[in-house]
Amino acid sequence: MSLSVDAVRALVNGEHGDPFSVLGPHAEADGGLASFLYRLRVTDRDGAVAEVEDPYRFPSSLSDLDLHLLGEGTHYRVYDALGAHPVRLGGVEGYRFAVWAPNARRVSVVGDWNGWDGRRHPMRLHPGNGVWELFIPALGPDLRHKFEVLSRSGAPIAQKADPFAFAFESETPRTAAVTTPIPQHEWGDAGRMAERGRRQALDAPLSIYEVHLGSWRRVPEEGHRVLSYRELASRLADYVLGLHPRRAAPHDGASVLWLMGLPDHRLLRADQTIR
Repeated sequence: MSLSVDAVRALVNGEHGDPFSVLGPHAEADGGLASFLYRLRVTDRDGAVAEVEDPYRFPSSLSDLDLHLLGEGTHYRVYDALGAHPVRLGGVEGYRFAVWAPNARRVSVVGDWNGWDGRRHPMRLHPGNGVWELFIPALGPDLRHKFEVLSRSGAPIAQKADPFAFAFESETPRTAAVTTPIPQHEWGDAGRMAERGRRQALDAPLSIYEVHLGSWRRVPEEGHRVLSYRELASRLADYVLGLHPRRAAPHDGASVLWLMGLPDHRLLRADQTIR
């Protein structure tokens, strides 16, 4: 397969909306391409040579069921499909990135590993549901990333934060997501879960307290740093139970403390909040 001048120009200019139609392995007109494994030998601008996997030789890692549910808006674990997730595809470890952007002309993953250049990793569009996806081999945790979006409206190219990120960068401006593996955890709260339906009945009493963990309490002796989740756990629980009208008997089954919200990467990694 030979590339047209227009296809090459669109790739170079970051305007190609279907990179898998031109990148990666393709059969010739006579169907003579056999399935085989290969790697790319790349020389960068500084002359360094490296062998890397081709992201455009891998199939989609989103299941047909995921795509169907995302398309009809009934995927109730959408955070398992969208965002950044470590996966093993074809025996190769890496990260899968996915985002919903139905009106985009082109979406790319940009981050620490590609110089934040949107031409390097344009994504695959799944027609019919507006999901863009790409598996990038050999990526690990703690890498910052965003999605670069080229709109069909002619608006300037924009870098967007990952709405399903599990963690964000700790330094200013704190708008880039960070690749974060979430380990499987075996919970030991089966008894409480069995009682949750009764406790959360529509006619059951409920008190809601809102607090911003990053500013609720700090450590003045250490430069007014924020407390970690581990440090906050006991202090905030005791504080909230002290506000509860039944604080005299905090363990009588009437007091339950829930922590809701997005983990703050300044306080602790998301995977370390699992206890």
